[in-house]
Amino acid sequence: MSNKRKTKKKHSPLKRMQRQLSNIRMWVWQSNQEDGMPLLTLEAKLHPFTPYKQLGENYMPELIGYPFNWKICARALCSNGTESWLETVEHVAYQTKINAISEIYRQMEKEAVNAQQDRQVVDVGWIAQTFHKNPNFKEGWEYAHIGNASFERQMLYKLNRLESKAA
Repeated sequence: MSNKRKTKKKHSPLKRMQRQLSNIRMWVWQSNQEDGMPLLTLEAKLHPFTPYKQLGENYMPELIGYPFNWKICARALCSNGTESWLETVEHVAYQTKINAISEIYRQMEKEAVNAQQDRQVVDVGWIAQTFHKNPNFKEGWEYAHIGNASFERQMLYKLNRLESKAA
């Protein structure tokens, strides 16, 4: 018998972080802005048996600086006065920094908005979630935090859209 020691694989801090942060979700709605910028909400499920918990801005450098696997969904909340629905466009991006997906999102947003009549669109936003290996997680994840389709929300969205076009 040989007494050779088995060599372990070298520790990868990037892979460890990707595994630990494999269930982070962030979302934005255009009607929810401060100083002309949509407010980003960030939350994580740190353990499989606990609910999502809102995270502070101190996690942003890790999310911005390193590549993750992302499932992204552009969402258009729509209403015809009697019922409301969500128009969605989904995309999966592997080993991608969150900054690099802005152009992909813009195209997805156009698809979601163009699928509906302009007067029916109440608000537009996106939701993105990290995953470790399998992008096919819980059904209905895109419906998280959609809120109510109100006339006030629609007016805020349209006002913010006009202001961004003028700038």
